[in-house]
Amino acid sequence: MKRYLSMMLIAVLMSASSSPAVADAPIEQTFDRNKGSLYAIYGRALRDNPTLKGKMVFEISVGTTGEVTRCHVKSSELGPDLATKMCARIEQIRFPAREAPTTFLKPIDFFPA
Repeated sequence: MKRYLSMMLIAVLMSASSSPAVADAPIEQTFDRNKGSLYAIYGRALRDNPTLKGKMVFEISVGTTGEVTRCHVKSSELGPDLATKMCARIEQIRFPAREAPTTFLKPIDFFPA
């Protein structure tokens, strides 16, 4: 259990010159507050495959109310099943309300500790 709690999840910002953009500070803060649930999903998958590691890039759309309107996996080195579970969890996150809808990329590197 301790091993799974100490797993590292590194969110790496990508420089994006075209749309969708990289997330802004309020979105990053909200994502950071919710990353524990993503750790849990990865931890469960890691039990089945202890060598599981790789990068996932999500394209996330957030409406004006802060609700996630779309989560799409742009790329995944971890397989489609895990990507689907991660997106389902990301769709439950509530971000701060915004003046306009936004779409951003969220790259995440997963590796066991």
